[in-house]
Amino acid sequence: ESHCLHYYDVSAERLWTVSMNELDDDHVSFSAMHIAVHPEGRYVAVATDKQRTFVYEWASRKRVRTLVANMPPDDFAPSPHQCWHPDGRHLYLAAGDNTIAVWDVGMERQLGVMSGHTAAVRDMCMHAGGQLATCSFDKTVRIWGG
Repeated sequence: ESHCLHYYDVSAERLWTVSMNELDDDHVSFSAMHIAVHPEGRYVAVATDKQRTFVYEWASRKRVRTLVANMPPDDFAPSPHQCWHPDGRHLYLAAGDNTIAVWDVGMERQLGVMSGHTAAVRDMCMHAGGQLATCSFDKTVRIWGG
């Protein structure tokens, strides 16, 4: 079941399985590479090995958004990381072109791109005060915003 997400509810001792495929079939079209939990725990964003990030509502386990990166259709995302802004409305996604895309999740719209790294972004995290920290294969750490 490599095409599925598995949620384990510790309190109920129950495993939930959710297909990541559009048609809910057994075809493996995406592999989950990284997850980020919404600041209020309402959603989970799942970055895939392709150019898509899926956002699932935690309680219903249903996909509520699909964010498609501005990359060539068959491009492989080498380091698909993401993190939520503390406001819970915006998601930062590492793109394959050394940039960070800023998304309005509710509108399923990319708002902008943050440039500055010269190699792929390998990880990121958000400070509660709104500063984004990123590290890259270019051997730098950048602090954005504030």
